Amino acid sequence: MAMGARAPASKLKESIVREYRENERQKMQKTLDDYLLICRQMGVRAQKVYTEMDCIEKGIVDLISQHDIKKLVMGAAAEKQYKKYKLH
Repeated sequence: MAMGARAPASKLKESIVREYRENERQKMQKTLDDYLLICRQMGVRAQKVYTEMDCIEKGIVDLISQHDIKKLVMGAAAEKQYKKYKLH
């Protein structure tokens, strides 16, 4: 396998997978903290909520239900205008 190539986690040593996942978790936490800081500076009340599971869609739906989430920000479009969806 070439250096930097993607491989299924099942084909890698457990320690390598664990280290990679921890590194990704730390990057995610840093990114969320940066977004929370921006929200606070703009006077927006926000909180960090995350989950880890194999099915992304199910994780999002579960979090919305568990935390009674009314507004959800996901990613950003390349354009300056963002679409806003209201959750029911």
